[in-house]
Amino acid sequence: MSFIGTHEYLAPEIVTGEGHRNAVDWWTLGIFIYELFYGMTPFKEANNELTLANIVALGLEFPKEPVVAPSAKNLISQLLNRDPNKRMGFMMGAAAIKHHPFFHGVNWAVLRCTKPPYIPRPFNFRGIVSSNYENCDVNVDYY
Repeated sequence: MSFIGTHEYLAPEIVTGEGHRNAVDWWTLGIFIYELFYGMTPFKEANNELTLANIVALGLEFPKEPVVAPSAKNLISQLLNRDPNKRMGFMMGAAAIKHHPFFHGVNWAVLRCTKPPYIPRPFNFRGIVSSNYENCDVNVDYY
């Protein structure tokens, strides 16, 4: 019955206070994957109260842009099933998710050792900080 977390990521059963089990984690994964594709969470509203109302009552919709693969939408839809007992991952845990068509071709056994397809170059923050440091107010406490 505990409540902790970011409002946009809370599962409906947490919002309604029904109590929850591990299915809330799979809901959160669905929200996270949605946000990775669309740059926003699916039930976000102007304030937390409206966001929570959307989580409980609003149907899941996908924006037309960007175009997202049907397998990704299917995965998200199954993770964001309002019924925690029917939510993907509830019965079989991560195994069900790993076998979803969206992850076809992922070798989970060696994923940790696999080199990413792209590694961004490190950004030099030191140059920005040192060049702007002279303009700082020395009487301000920085935390």
